[in-house]
Amino acid sequence: MTTRVSSRPGPAATGAAGGSASWRAFARRAVTALSVNGLSSVGNLMVSVSVARGESLSGLGQFALTLSLYVLVIGLVRTAVTEAVLAARTAPARCTIRQGARRAAAVAVAAGVITAATGAVLGSPYLTVAGLALPGLVAYDYVKAISIGVGRTRVAWAQECAWLGLTVLSVGTVLVADAPPVMIFVGWAASGAVLGIVVARWQRYGMLPRWGSIVGTAGSPPRSPGSSWSPLVRPNWP
Repeated sequence: MTTRVSSRPGPAATGAAGGSASWRAFARRAVTALSVNGLSSVGNLMVSVSVARGESLSGLGQFALTLSLYVLVIGLVRTAVTEAVLAARTAPARCTIRQGARRAAAVAVAAGVITAATGAVLGSPYLTVAGLALPGLVAYDYVKAISIGVGRTRVAWAQECAWLGLTVLSVGTVLVADAPPVMIFVGWAASGAVLGIVVARWQRYGMLPRWGSIVGTAGSPPRSPGSSWSPLVRPNWP
């Protein structure tokens, strides 16, 4: 009598394979986060050095203040919104990400209006430009952070490489044309804002400002049994 040996792996083998895949996914996200943030730092350093070389002392102070406000708003959105979405009790569904996007947009619009108005009153073009670009820049950072967090690393890579390329183009154009240094900041902020809005629309996040509870996070109302969550993964995502 012959004995047929099943080719199906046992529980131990399945668990080991699942753990290995989980570690590979974690390592890929970690490497992507470090690489993408490195590219972002290169672009920011390029803009800072280029502005500092040609700007007056007063203009340089305005630029430093504006960049600090930008970092503050981005950090606020990451802490209050993005991390809450990624730390959902379950894997973040599309509705959870959209609700987070609306919250991020609400914070960005409020901060942008205040910043642009302050720039207009003080006569600071840096503050004015940053205020107008903040909604798009916040959308950019939100999409990038969510893409890395859920493992859609190619989206984060694509948008960061595109922004770095546009930043290099902006810096080179301004230096060749001998334009005012503020135009370097305008090119950097405008390209990042446009990319943020375009990528958010492409991923169908929806960035209409609205503040509400994020379903699936701590402190949010439970999901009703009859409600439907659309899945996070879309077939035509990279």
